[in-house]
Amino acid sequence: MDKKPAQYAATNENLTEYALKPAMKWLIATALDGSKMTYGELKKRLENEASFSTIFATRIGFVAGSLMSKIQETDPHAPLINVLVVNQQDL
Repeated sequence: MDKKPAQYAATNENLTEYALKPAMKWLIATALDGSKMTYGELKKRLENEASFSTIFATRIGFVAGSLMSKIQETDPHAPLINVLVVNQQDL
């Protein structure tokens, strides 16, 4: 898979604005097929498919947490989708 040229720097603002939608799509697919996605896999997909520059692995927790916060604003009883993103050692 060829990497798209980076369009977005991995700032909190850009991650909140441009990473949540693709992350949600990928995590829903993960939930539907009963698998898990590692922080590293999500990082690589955001860089390669969503046009982000290098994202430090520790920033993926921000993406997952922000996504869950947005979901809970809409439905406080929604399942915790951020638990689908796991550490590689937890596989």
